[in-house]
Amino acid sequence: MTVRLEKWYTDGRTGIWAKKAKYQKSIEPGGGSSRRAAARVDCVSSIETAWGPVVGAVNVDEGDSGVGKTNEFDADGRIG
Repeated sequence: MTVRLEKWYTDGRTGIWAKKAKYQKSIEPGGGSSRRAAARVDCVSSIETAWGPVVGAVNVDEGDSGVGKTNEFDADGRIG
């Protein structure tokens, strides 16, 4: 599983999503805290910022994959 954390940059008229963190982990089926993956980045200020997590997964047994952007969210924390 690959998890990316993207930050929204805008000039007030247009904008882009830019990758700011990436984490990869092999995850076994089932639940539990050991079967999670998270991308993290340290903030340098507490200004509210738009973030967008992107999750990619490959099912090794079936050979299929999927990538999808989950819901964007605003959180206090700005990076350089």
